Amino acid sequence: MGKVGAVTGGIGDIVYSIPVMRKLGITTVYVKENFYPPGLGSMYTVCKPLLEHQGIECLPTSGAYPFSSFEPGLKYDYDLDAWRCMSGRDRVHIIKNMCLYYRVSIDGWNRPWLNGFDIRNFENYSLIFLTQRWRENSKVSWPLVARQHNLTANNAAFIGHPGDYALWVTQYFQLPHWVTPTLYDMACIIASCKALYCNQGVALTIAQGLGKPYWLEVKPGKSNTLMYTSNEHIL
Repeated sequence: MGKVGAVTGGIGDIVYSIPVMRKLGITTVYVKENFYPPGLGSMYTVCKPLLEHQGIECLPTSGAYPFSSFEPGLKYDYDLDAWRCMSGRDRVHIIKNMCLYYRVSIDGWNRPWLNGFDIRNFENYSLIFLTQRWRENSKVSWPLVARQHNLTANNAAFIGHPGDYALWVTQYFQLPHWVTPTLYDMACIIASCKALYCNQGVALTIAQGLGKPYWLEVKPGKSNTLMYTSNEHIL
């Protein structure tokens, strides 16, 4: 019988935890029902289709408790937030730190771990994902990136939160917005695209899980998402 995990987020860390859950024998995971703004669902509804597509049953747990705390009586074998006590969290890759905490070893930890996506007709499109959360003190000029890589409204689209898209259009230039209601939808599009241009957010995690080419704006002083693979390019 499989093990049970419980996690409070964030969603990028949940995607990073998939190979660790497999190694631990976790077949069911509770994800907090933390609700997003109206129309955007919850962390549970956003994560569930991707987790179950990857063979892990996803169940909801109450979001009414603080981060890293769960509702009384919830039964699970592994607290998938507990690894956050590890040292070097800004420097050591998140998957490696999870492995160290839970005392498992994953050969080729930085090899793709997401699989089974049908390729759609987006191979000529590049995708842009930019969230303000991890951009403090960044020197990257996105208009310059767009010019250098010939990213235009004819061959690129924005994915991600509607607020991030609105800010992109205000600050930079018009792009189509491809809405991805769940992480599964986002993974299908990233699996099918030419390349991803992004900063440190869940789209990066998915691109790494798929082994797609990506160009990354790294948050200054952090290296905990870098995989040092041939498909990784630093802006």
